[in-house]
Amino acid sequence: MIMELDNTMDDITQITYVPKEGVKQHVTLRSLILSILFLVFAIAVVVGVTMYCIVSGEEEKEIPSVIKPSLPCQDPCVLSLVESIPENLTFPSGAPSHMSTYSGLQKLISLAQHSIEIASFYWTLLGDDLQYHDNSSWQGEALYKSLMKAGEQREVNIKIAQNKPEPDMASNDTFNLAKLAGAEVRTLDFGRLLGGGILHTKMWLIDRQHFYIGSANLDWRSLTQVKELGAIVMNCSCLASDLGNLFDIYWYLGEPGVTVPKTWPSQYDTNINITNPLSITFNDTMATTYFSSSPPPFCASGRTADSDAIVSIINNASSFVHVAVMDYLPQSQFLNRTVYWPVIDDALRRAVVERPITVRLLGSYWKHTPEQMFNYLHSLETISSHNIKIEVVEIV
Repeated sequence: MIMELDNTMDDITQITYVPKEGVKQHVTLRSLILSILFLVFAIAVVVGVTMYCIVSGEEEKEIPSVIKPSLPCQDPCVLSLVESIPENLTFPSGAPSHMSTYSGLQKLISLAQHSIEIASFYWTLLGDDLQYHDNSSWQGEALYKSLMKAGEQREVNIKIAQNKPEPDMASNDTFNLAKLAGAEVRTLDFGRLLGGGILHTKMWLIDRQHFYIGSANLDWRSLTQVKELGAIVMNCSCLASDLGNLFDIYWYLGEPGVTVPKTWPSQYDTNINITNPLSITFNDTMATTYFSSSPPPFCASGRTADSDAIVSIINNASSFVHVAVMDYLPQSQFLNRTVYWPVIDDALRRAVVERPITVRLLGSYWKHTPEQMFNYLHSLETISSHNIKIEVVEIV
């Protein structure tokens, strides 16, 4: 899920930490959220990592009292948005554009000196991984070769935490990376750990200094056939080390036979969270930021849960809330029984009813879209009126 929330500006068409042309170098408080794991609004069954940032400058609005910025990070962090645009999808001249996901990930691999740590849902980077051929698989194949060379020739230590593969989806890519490039691979079995769910995180962590979090799976189609969005952050060990704590949790849970601890050991704790965000500089712009995660049982002491973070930033929006999701489903999706979970849906409804803000929701419509999604979307849309502004668009 991607959410774009603004406290002061009526129209921001791209999420960026570099002020747009025509805007003062220091802008009034802007709240930005990159939900870089793409929640499906399911209850405690999808693991995600989300990065929240508040960019501040002149004429700041009062920051909610719950936020107490921590000691500043001294790293010269550089943040770049990356995206995948499906082949033959053409935008109008002058539309915002960013580095491709493929180019960004290749850049990260080239920077790796010691370690590459990847958390992933599934792997189909090679054209042969699927039953049909398409020439656009070349980017996935090139990315796979770069990973293989990093392990084989440069002796970079590669660790992969992956979701347990479905019976009909082989994990040949990670098997061969382990066999030929010395990669260590661990698999998380959510059926055993939590009774259901999936590892839905897409995370690349390089030398615990640079990282990617976003929507792109380790699938060649996520590079050339699917609209994806993510962020690459470089030269930022203070944030990368905190992201490393989350990877370490996945790595532990991938050990055979382990269970989810009732209380996580202190080595996994964090002091960077919703009440104590990190004060940081992105691209010479001051911001406060933190990572959240889900499900709550995977959150060590101090870690903010995704649902709490998302609701908080919706509650603090004063102009608009823009949401882009694959699925919008306020109920469980990966459990054996159906559980109603309206926490985020309620927050959106409350926001438009109680405050003069606009909600715009962009949802995907494809062969795997759950039919219940349309009922929830139409229900949300029906409360729109002359003073309640909700727009829903389904992309086919």
